[in-house]
Amino acid sequence: MVKLVYDREMKNPKGACVILIHATWCGFCKTLMPKFENEIVTSDEFSKELEGLLTLGSIEETEYNIHKRKKIFGKIDGYPILRYIHFSQDGTPMRLFDLPVNTPREPQDIIAWINGVVKNDVVKNSKKKMNKGGGEKKKKNRRRTIRTKSKINRNRNRNRNKTK
Repeated sequence: MVKLVYDREMKNPKGACVILIHATWCGFCKTLMPKFENEIVTSDEFSKELEGLLTLGSIEETEYNIHKRKKIFGKIDGYPILRYIHFSQDGTPMRLFDLPVNTPREPQDIIAWINGVVKNDVVKNSKKKMNKGGGEKKKKNRRRTIRTKSKINRNRNRNRNKTK
């Protein structure tokens, strides 16, 4: 198991990130933030497959409000928000989803979410980047399928015309 990189400011996010957006005045945030920093960020219970691929981050509401590109973090409809965002190399969000509402906000549950749902997406996307050459074959196969379907449709139309 491994420890993940922690970015407190999220100035130039790149790659896969799990971000906690919180407010100092929020009671739930006051409870979750120490757990996040002391138990989740320092945890070494993360899957080895996430090493070098996932960054943990946090941004406080006042920092969020003055952030030059705050829209990249998605819509804020309450605090705290624990969100997984996959950023491109230029910092544009490509994928975004929140911690499921029904999941308790305890460190072991958050780590399990990261090691499960988030890991699956991060690993899948990293494999896509590594296998860029494989896209050519898929396009060729798709063309064959389309040609085959068009042949089938032509044959159906011929058979219909014969029966009339």
